[in-house]
Amino acid sequence: MLKKDISLLRCPYCGFSFHIHLEVEGDAKNIEYGTVYCRCDEFPIVYGILYLHKKRHKHIVSSLQSGNTAQALRYALPRYAQYVVTPTIVGSVGLAGIQMIIGFINNLTYYINRQRESESLLIFYPYMVVARQVKGKACVWLDIGSGIKHYYRALRKLHTRLQIISLEQSFLNIFLSRAIDPEKQKTMHICVDAGVGMCLKPKSADIVTCHDAFPFIARQKAVASYCTTMVKRTGIVSFASIPEHQYLSFRSAVNPIHRSLLKSYFPTPPTFIHEANLLSMMGQKTIDFSKVFIHDHDPVFRYMCMWPQVKKDAVYTNVIPKHFIQGKLPPWTKGPKFWQNIVY
Repeated sequence: MLKKDISLLRCPYCGFSFHIHLEVEGDAKNIEYGTVYCRCDEFPIVYGILYLHKKRHKHIVSSLQSGNTAQALRYALPRYAQYVVTPTIVGSVGLAGIQMIIGFINNLTYYINRQRESESLLIFYPYMVVARQVKGKACVWLDIGSGIKHYYRALRKLHTRLQIISLEQSFLNIFLSRAIDPEKQKTMHICVDAGVGMCLKPKSADIVTCHDAFPFIARQKAVASYCTTMVKRTGIVSFASIPEHQYLSFRSAVNPIHRSLLKSYFPTPPTFIHEANLLSMMGQKTIDFSKVFIHDHDPVFRYMCMWPQVKKDAVYTNVIPKHFIQGKLPPWTKGPKFWQNIVY
């Protein structure tokens, strides 16, 4: 984690900024292992990841105070992965090898293969909306539920002054993401539950995305409120792949939400988008959002949500690299209904 980037963050518990307390491993610009403090607590940085869970964090801090970085990493990882997942092992066997080692406990197949699905390209659309406003300027992007694989390198090529803050509640996922990323130092990694509080000061982000992850968040109303507070007046909040009924098994812990309810979580009405129709235009030079707007009760399997409202006559330049489009699996347009809330 770059030292200069720490000033961008706020403690989600007390709301105050962080300051460096302990540097165990790193260099003049970067901290790989160390601690930061705020008004309420001291939190560890493990493998360049700011660990903000109040679960085992005191054990991790204690390990760092004694200079034992290997033990600090083991405390941060889930118990089944503590001795089999290290930067060296990931570098040797790759994600496929890690899946073989721990797959019988934690199946990472979805995260590893996510980029094969066309829905993964939805991450480019929020940038299209704000590209003109941020052109030539510094751009702060908070990506909630970033998973393991992402398009951060491609996004940085589109905007050279892009600062990406990757937030993920699973330390294993964000650890693996950083371990395989050749540009890991350019991304700020935070491990915390998005529902705990805001990790940035109000009106500091140009883009806030929560793609794929929003349906798996229990405190959806709180997260929506945090996102709209952290984004700038000229910025954009984007949630994607939101279902309106239970289409996965109950053990998946998905929380479907109807558009009429989600709309009430925003200060002003957001724009709802038919994401399958939006993806059908991903090969075009320009994207006309007015062709994919949907209303509260239009039938749709999964939808996308943007706030503030996208202009009805908005046409944006398509920035998705063509080689990413080729060979993608088609978007989901229907799925089984394991359960449906009567209010829907």
